Amino acid sequence: MSDVRLALASSPVPTETGPSPGCSSHGNEPPAFILPPRNARVALGGDARLEGKVRGHPQPQVTWLREGRAVIGGERCVVSQGARGTFSLVVGGVREEDAGRYTCQATNQAGSRQVTVEILLEARGSFLFFKHNQTQSFFTQ
Repeated sequence: MSDVRLALASSPVPTETGPSPGCSSHGNEPPAFILPPRNARVALGGDARLEGKVRGHPQPQVTWLREGRAVIGGERCVVSQGARGTFSLVVGGVREEDAGRYTCQATNQAGSRQVTVEILLEARGSFLFFKHNQTQSFFTQ
């Protein structure tokens, strides 16, 4: 991924964890995906949008990972998180190297949850040419 910047994650990504030792979880609620992100199908050059909603107390922080590295917002990549638990990752002008698995990790003091989705490239249209009486025609699938 050339313009989508990645940063090395400092530790392995846990699937789910509990409260930190010595930290009271009274009143805390671990993250839960109310609306988990879904796979995105996109044509080359299109925009891929991965979005969802998470709840928890305190409000979970959402991080996107690709190949074990945090996805950092940049020229073609926008990472956002709203005050009501909404979050998104938008990759603009999708290239072949952008396709693949992306992990969304939601973390707060009460724990961590993650879900993995994919950006899938749509198949390019097939062009078939027929010659009939010196005339060409084509169609796409």
